[in-house]
Amino acid sequence: MDSPLTLPELLQARSIVQDTAQLTFLHADGSVAKAISYADLLDIASVYARRLLAAGLTRSDVVLASFTDHESHIYLFWACCLAGIPVCPLPPLHPDPSRQSMLFNHLQSLFHNPTLVASAQTIQEVHALVPDLKVLVPEELPVANADTLNRIFPVQRPLSSDTVCFMLTSGSTGNSKAVLLRHSNLLSSIRGKIRHHGTTWDSRFLNWIAFDHVASVSEVHLQALEANARRV
Repeated sequence: MDSPLTLPELLQARSIVQDTAQLTFLHADGSVAKAISYADLLDIASVYARRLLAAGLTRSDVVLASFTDHESHIYLFWACCLAGIPVCPLPPLHPDPSRQSMLFNHLQSLFHNPTLVASAQTIQEVHALVPDLKVLVPEELPVANADTLNRIFPVQRPLSSDTVCFMLTSGSTGNSKAVLLRHSNLLSSIRGKIRHHGTTWDSRFLNWIAFDHVASVSEVHLQALEANARRV
């Protein structure tokens, strides 16, 4: 079988494997909060993707993701991936409101009016600072209609050259820059890491890095998916 050329193809391939690995989310004390299979992840993300489209998002938009937990970031990452919408995971918001305002005004200009997807509390705080920023709360997304089923993977298939996400630089010397990552970039990266480290289905990944860091996305989450390994 040919290797998947895009991330949705990879997730679909893993979702149909018997006895596939799974994602495990932990409480702060290390106990298991939830475990889901890759098939579960595909189902959850597919519904989420359709609801994003029902809310009016299109492939020409950019989604800003701001959450305090990995589970929410992962679901939105894959929902955007299946819908063909580039996503930009944001670092934890600075406690200084002026720094938050500076960041979002910069992102408004950089991405030409992106949409922030975040919790209701985060939306309320950010909207008070940047009232013209487009926002969506996941729990308040409209129910998906029949039309949206034909606008996501596998009916609509991305190209390997399509953009998956933008990862922000630290911005320590000025405004953050956005590094564009394509399906081909990410798949080449994780396959090179697997060859170098000898990763197999029997490997186990423990992630403690925030999802806005490329290491969390490529070195842990996607490498585990490609190797069909367990990730916590």
